[in-house]
Amino acid sequence: MEISYQDLLDSSYSLKDFSRFCSVSLSNVKNWKIRGIPKKFELILSSKINQNFVGIISGITERGVFIETTENKCEGFIRIKDIPNDYFIYNEEEFLLLGRHTKEEYRLGDEVLIKVKSTNEDKKQIDFILKEKL
Repeated sequence: MEISYQDLLDSSYSLKDFSRFCSVSLSNVKNWKIRGIPKKFELILSSKINQNFVGIISGITERGVFIETTENKCEGFIRIKDIPNDYFIYNEEEFLLLGRHTKEEYRLGDEVLIKVKSTNEDKKQIDFILKEKL
């Protein structure tokens, strides 16, 4: 059954239909990302090694932060041990990184200045260096 998002809003489809729509949509997004979109991003940034960009923190884990550049929407990673000026601890309850000594916080949506460190087309990875929090 093919259902559009607008169909779901305009009529009385069941919760089961809605969940099926969401599952198919999520599957399509995953396939779209796997089929080369990240590769395009790596190619875009591979020519911009050592250049600075403004980005937004788009994800936080115990290993580091994901940053999405505002200029071209490329997403890369900064390892927690590479964040300068302090030792940062992942606070899972508040979903943030907290500096042990400075108490500086990094949260989802924070704007930061980053530098492109490296790209790896085989691993589909982009690594950034954190320059400063804006």
